[in-house]
Amino acid sequence: MPRRTLVHSPQSDCNCEACRHGLREIGQDVSEVLDCEPGSFHVVRHVRPKLASASCSTISQAPAPTRPSIAAWQADCSRTCW
Repeated sequence: MPRRTLVHSPQSDCNCEACRHGLREIGQDVSEVLDCEPGSFHVVRHVRPKLASASCSTISQAPAPTRPSIAAWQADCSRTCW
C-alpha cells in the first residue's frame, strides 16, 4: 500500500531549552495510520525525531499528532471512498 511520510519536528530552534547547546538525533517514534481519499487508500507515516543535547540530559520531541476517533474516520471514509 502506498505510504506518505510526514516528519513532525520539535518547535525548538535546534538548541536545548535547558542549556542552549545543539541537539542531535538519538532516535524516532514512527506510527502509521490508514487514510483514504476518494477512490484510494494510503498509509500516512508520522515520524517524530527524538533529539538530545550533547551537554545535558534533556530530550526534545514534537508532540504526537492528534488522531480522529475510529467512528469519525469510518463515517468520513464511507462518504468519500465508496
